[in-house]
Amino acid sequence: MVFHTIKKAAAIALGLSLALLAGTARAIDINMPEGVTPVSREVYGLHMMVFWVCVGIAVVVFGAMIIAIVRFRKAAGAKPAQFHESTTLEIAWTIVPVIILVAMAIPAAKVLVRMADTSDPQMNIKIIGYQWKWQYDYLQDGFSYFSMLAKSSDQASQLRSGIDPATVPNYLRDVDHPMVVPVGEKIRLLITSDDVIHSWWMPDFGGKTDANPGFINTEWIKVDVPGVYRGACAELCGRWHGFMPIVVVAKTPADYQAWVKAMKAANGKYVSPYDGSLEDNGSPVVFEQTGFGGLMAPQTAASAPTPAAGGAAPQQAAAPAAAPAPAAPAWDMATAMAKGKYVSSFDVSLEDNGSPVVFEQTSFGSLMAPQTAAATPAQAKPAPAAVPAAKPAAAPAPAAAPAWDMATAMAKGKQVYDANCSSCHMPDGSGNKALGAKAIAHGEIPNGPLAAHIQLVLKGKGIMPAWGNMLSDIDLAAVITYERNAFGNHKGDLVKPEDIKAAR
Repeated sequence: MVFHTIKKAAAIALGLSLALLAGTARAIDINMPEGVTPVSREVYGLHMMVFWVCVGIAVVVFGAMIIAIVRFRKAAGAKPAQFHESTTLEIAWTIVPVIILVAMAIPAAKVLVRMADTSDPQMNIKIIGYQWKWQYDYLQDGFSYFSMLAKSSDQASQLRSGIDPATVPNYLRDVDHPMVVPVGEKIRLLITSDDVIHSWWMPDFGGKTDANPGFINTEWIKVDVPGVYRGACAELCGRWHGFMPIVVVAKTPADYQAWVKAMKAANGKYVSPYDGSLEDNGSPVVFEQTGFGGLMAPQTAASAPTPAAGGAAPQQAAAPAAAPAPAAPAWDMATAMAKGKYVSSFDVSLEDNGSPVVFEQTSFGSLMAPQTAAATPAQAKPAPAAVPAAKPAAAPAPAAAPAWDMATAMAKGKQVYDANCSSCHMPDGSGNKALGAKAIAHGEIPNGPLAAHIQLVLKGKGIMPAWGNMLSDIDLAAVITYERNAFGNHKGDLVKPEDIKAAR
């Protein structure tokens, strides 16, 4: 009687435990999310089906064990049965698991086939992984942008920042430029990498696809519910792997088209899908017309009237009073350099923003004067003037800018090396044989022909990415100079930005 009561109590406790687990798993984030795409819901359904099959197997197996332990124990006078080498039992415990596995494999195969079917998409987005950011290229619409860790998370993550990460919304799970998609449309994602292996993982979409250098992997999504969805890189891609989140904003088709239209009209700026504000998008072409020590002013409308046809002007005609020019910030070297640089969220210092084209057309030691649309008069004969015009005052000489010399290149090169190269080639330049990254210290490349060194850095080889697509001519000249004159290397080469530009 006692053991019968124990059995009933155990069965009730097991049933209540399973019901509690099933009912509260989602509430406490133990279970897999159901997601907002057809694939994610199918994956969730498959997961729950397999889960309950496993629960049923556990109930049968552990139930039999409990009954055998309690009812057929030696203390109750039970005699053990002899049934080893039973052909019937051996066939049963072979056939039954096979049937169970086949029953689970058929729906699993259907889901896998559906996940891999990227045919007939309504739009394509190419996703490129970098250390440690994502680039989204909207192939049909003709624009792309980079997506990096949000500044609020970046600042709070710094040592001695004084910011409590708990006060930062979506800490380490927010970005500056989220990916934007329309709901209800099948979107094919073309996923690759430009350096190491990354993985584009969005739990709510039911997909995780590796981004491999030199290969394009595909997956498809069809978001059914507007909203903001968060994921992350799911492949250990380097020391800042945990700072490479993914954010996708799903909008209604009308709102999405409005965003696309705004992006096309924004002239290289990123349009926030939250409030429509504009900001730099980190695109590959930034400040293309300015140069690296030069200062170019913003262009303005024509400031001088065009002479009348024939070149004659009435001598008594009074010149119209000039409208007062609105006050504007001074355009000086500090303003221009800050405009074309990235402001570090760590210590508010300025550095190159990683764009391939930055301040290319001038020299480090020059400062270009502001340009206006009418800086040069139109090519027409000037009208005769009754009174000679007063000679305009000479413009003040531009301020001197730093010269491009070995000290400047080495200092800049160390910054670029530490930020981009040290994770593979090691901070001391010793290289990483396991990774296949050759040594910079006394290495054959930095101590070999300069042209070969430049081409390798520009175009990449093997696991080494093509840095020519990611760094400016200034950065490349600096880091190559640094590699050839640091870590015990003494080639003495001073590489100039124009050398990199000529080698592209």
